[in-house]
Amino acid sequence: MVRGINTSGWRAVVELGSGTGALSGVLSEALPPGCRFLAVERSAALVAEFRARWPDLEVVEGDAAEVGAICRMRGMPSVDAIFSALPLRLLPEGVQDRVLGGASHLLAPGGLFAQVTYWPRALAAGREMRERVSARIGPIESDRLVAGNTPPAWVFRCVRPRD
Repeated sequence: MVRGINTSGWRAVVELGSGTGALSGVLSEALPPGCRFLAVERSAALVAEFRARWPDLEVVEGDAAEVGAICRMRGMPSVDAIFSALPLRLLPEGVQDRVLGGASHLLAPGGLFAQVTYWPRALAAGREMRERVSARIGPIESDRLVAGNTPPAWVFRCVRPRD
């Protein structure tokens, strides 16, 4: 998710749907010194596992659809990047809209939104999801297969336009 990204200058990053932190360690290691990292996870059990695994990383139990409010309450009015492992395609459209709307408002101009998915763009469902994310966040800058993942996954990145 972070390969090839220039993170220098980033001050704040959010991870949505962090689970037990499978991506969190890699993400936090790629960040520059002083960059704040916040993971948002809905499941109390997964938050507890996350805290045991990554005691130095900040995680909050909360709904990704409320990411804007969660970050504002923690003194993060905007972020430079949002990394998502949410199963967006499986969420109801209204929830997708709330997550993506909150993410769009939270991202600084030029901010990055990265999504990992198991829906290839070759399938209509995969194309539809990418179009939905792109329409709310900004143009897709990359879309790559991670063949070594089991099962294979795709990571696509969108950039919020600089107004």
